[in-house]
Amino acid sequence: MFQEMKQKSDEELYEVIRCGLQDEKHAATVQLTTRGGITNFQKAVEFCQSTDPSIRAEGASILGQLGTPERPFREESTPILISLLENDANECVRGAAAAALGHLCDESAIPFLLKSATDHSSEVRFNTAFALGCFDNINVVSALIILSTDLDDDVRNWATFGIGTCLEFDTFEIREALVARLSESDPEIRGEALIGLAKRKDQRVIAPLVCELSGEFHGSWCLEASELMSDPSLYPYLISLRDRIKGEVEDRFIAELDDAILACSASDI
Repeated sequence: MFQEMKQKSDEELYEVIRCGLQDEKHAATVQLTTRGGITNFQKAVEFCQSTDPSIRAEGASILGQLGTPERPFREESTPILISLLENDANECVRGAAAAALGHLCDESAIPFLLKSATDHSSEVRFNTAFALGCFDNINVVSALIILSTDLDDDVRNWATFGIGTCLEFDTFEIREALVARLSESDPEIRGEALIGLAKRKDQRVIAPLVCELSGEFHGSWCLEASELMSDPSLYPYLISLRDRIKGEVEDRFIAELDDAILACSASDI
């Protein structure tokens, strides 16, 4: 579908956004963002004023990534997106605006994103968690920590990724929030917490890492965390895991596992 959109003119892409199916709208939006230009900026602004919420949402998405990676319309786009985030009645539009503000990473949006962290819509909170993780600003930490306790699994997952991996800050509050996520039933959320703690060299990660390495293999989170810790006590568990899953998982996981084994190898092993 994305290849098909490359063949269309700007006007044809606009028509897809107006009348196409949702997947087609998304593909058209992606194509327009790569093309950039003042005309497409003006059209995105027009879309943001549409009476159709699906078109407003696509307009917001275009503004967030138009002219990537330079994003030359950041200054003009930010207040439009803030207005949508603050005032639009449709949760999909507010969510798209929040995500777009994250892509633009204009710090003037932070106070408005902090407010949207308590939006009644889980879609808005999810996109807000994404957006806040884009800012290297200590003021977003508290909101992300709160979002990491959200009732919605996807919100908790992205917020945990935000405080654990996206942000470079290392505070007591961040570490405690990550420790709290180690008891999650969702392996991805647990995995993001493992990585965040390992990144900060918190020794409390060792015992839960051993549990992950000794149990069912869910993905590379435990491997990345092990490599970050580079702790020889993890070495035998990594070797055992390799014996168990070799031939059962994709080669890329074995390559990541080998990197973790190497990182945890002590000189006398």
